[in-house]
This record gives sequence, C-alpha cells and structure tokens, in this order.
Amino acid sequence: MCRPVFKCRWQSTKFPQFDRGGGQQYDLVILYHHNVTDRLGCPREPQVFLAFLVMRLISDNHFNMHNHHNDQLLHVEMTCGSLLSELQKIWDEVGEPDIERDRMLFELEKECLEAYRRKVDQASQFRAQLRQAVADSEAELAYICSAMGERPIYLMKLEQGAGNLKKEVEAVMPQLEEMRKRKSERKSQFVEVLDQIRNISKEICRSTEDDLYTTIIDESDLSLKRLEELQSQLLALQKEKSDRLKHVLDHLNTLNSLCVVLGMDFKVKISEIHPTLDDSKGTKDISSGTIERLSTAISSLQEVKIQRMQKLQDLATTMVELWNLMDTPIEEQQMFQNVTRNIAASVNEITEPNSLSVDFLNYAEAGSVKAATVEIE
Repeated sequence: MCRPVFKCRWQSTKFPQFDRGGGQQYDLVILYHHNVTDRLGCPREPQVFLAFLVMRLISDNHFNMHNHHNDQLLHVEMTCGSLLSELQKIWDEVGEPDIERDRMLFELEKECLEAYRRKVDQASQFRAQLRQAVADSEAELAYICSAMGERPIYLMKLEQGAGNLKKEVEAVMPQLEEMRKRKSERKSQFVEVLDQIRNISKEICRSTEDDLYTTIIDESDLSLKRLEELQSQLLALQKEKSDRLKHVLDHLNTLNSLCVVLGMDFKVKISEIHPTLDDSKGTKDISSGTIERLSTAISSLQEVKIQRMQKLQDLATTMVELWNLMDTPIEEQQMFQNVTRNIAASVNEITEPNSLSVDFLNYAEAGSVKAATVEIE
C-alpha cells in the first residue's frame, strides 16, 4: 500500500531476495524518509525500518501464505513501492528539481487520499443503506404483526446476528416476505367480507355513512378478532336480507290475491310500486321504501275489497228480499246464486277470482234493478 509522502527528498534502499515463505522470493524496494518514519513511529535506519515494516505487515495479517486476499494486498504494496522507485530513478535521470518532485509527490499523496476517501464514503453509504434497510424491515414487520394481532418472533433471531448488517438483512427479509404474504391473504379476506357487506347494504338501502358496518379497510387492524366481527356483521345483514325478501314475497302474494279477487292487473300494480318486483328471476328490490309502498298498496286494496264486499252484500240482500216478496222461481234465483252466496261471508272468505270486480258488481246491480222492476209492475 502507498505510504504517506511529504515535501522532502526520498531515499531508496533495496533489500534483495526477501523470502515470504512457500519457496517464493521477492525484491523489496523501501522508500523511506525521516519524516515518514517518525510519523509511523518506526526507526529511521533502513535495515531496522525493514524489520519494523515486516513485523507491522505480519501483525496486520498481510503475510498469510494461505490467504489469497492478503497475497493481493502484499502485491499492491510491492508494486506501489516498485513504481515509486522507478519514478525516483526517472527523476534522477531527468534531473527533476527537488521542489518539483515534492510537488508531484504531494499530488500523488492527495490523489491516493481522495481514492481512499471515495472508498470510505462508498462503504459508509452502503453501511447506512444496510442500517436503513434493517430498520425499515424491522419497523414494517412490527407494524404488520401489530396490525394482524400477532406477536413478533423475529427479534430473537436478529439478536443472534448482531453486528453483521448483511446477516441481519438476510435474517429479516424472508420473515418480512412471509408476513407480507400473510397480510395480503388476510386483506383479501377483509375485502371479500366488506364487499358483501357493502352490496347487501346497498340492496336494503342502508346508509353506510351512519351505519355501524364499516365498509373501508383499516389496514392498522387486520386481526382475526376484527375479521370475526365483520363476519358476524355480514351474517346479521344476510339474515336481514333474507327476512326482507320473505317479507316482500309475502306482500306480493297478498297483493296478488287481492288483485285476483278485485279483478285488477297484478303486474301493472307492482310495476307502479317498483319495476324489479315484476321480474320473477331477477333480484327484487327489498328496500324499506319498497316494503312500505307494498304495505300501503295492500292496505288500500283491502279497503277497496271491504267497500265492494259491503256493496255486493247490500245488493244481494235487496235481491233476496224482492225475490221473497214476489215468490220468484228458484230457476231465476239460481241465475244470481254467485251473488247471493256471499251475502254473509267475511272479507277473508271471499277469495274467488273477480268475485268483487267492477264488472261483477255491475252484474249484481243489474240483477237487483231487474228484481225491483218486476215488483213495481
């Protein structure tokens, strides 16, 4: 490695055939100066300085015959020293002034330091990135575990690799990926449940703003407890939907029975309430408004049925009285038997189709008028 140089003359001493072991020998070129040796804390004499340098290299593990990396470092040091020696020879032949030599050596030192600084900065930046990666991963893991209501189990494993950032990253990343996968699966479950809650809420026209049913995923709470709460809410909504649908179907059956008795068009009537009610295969509207309109229509038709029944019974009573006064033959009375047979029936007992239709009431009224005409004559 290049030793620091200063603005001064360098002296060169060559020590031939330094044996590093393994049968390999090298020529060492030592460039030294009193200022350098003083700063390094080593002797000024060349031979002693060489011994100091060798011991320094050995203590720094630069001479390890079984370490290829250390071989490369030693080679770089030897090459650097050879190049400086060659440069010294060239300057001697050229006759380079000492001042110029010192200037060039200073520039060389500056470039060397800058190269070291760049490597140090790069290493420092990489270390910072690793530390940030570990911190971010740990924070994300803690957040995911907290959101899913689970206790982090990675901390103990990370402590075993303390002091080695790469090992910490290698330890935390697989667990982070696993927790991300589990979080994604759990979130999909939430999405499925919340979508059903949202759809059923729309079907029954339930306000999602004022409702207790939360239709937005809170990623800070993806625990099983929260999922079970939403599933319970979904079951309650599904039951409410089922009850509402049964209620609507019951209303439709009642309304249909009334329309049959009163001689009204059932499809026209329900289309006026809501178009989906006329669709036998599609989804029927089960909102509170539709149920309320069905109830109103049923009440209205029931009132009409009562009124028409009373009118029919009045007409039937009149006809029977006239027949008794005139001793009307049984054959003629049987022509209006469908009118008189409901003379004492209750509202719920009248269920035959068109038995209270406008046409049938007109027919009954015509029979009553005929009987009264016969009496007058």
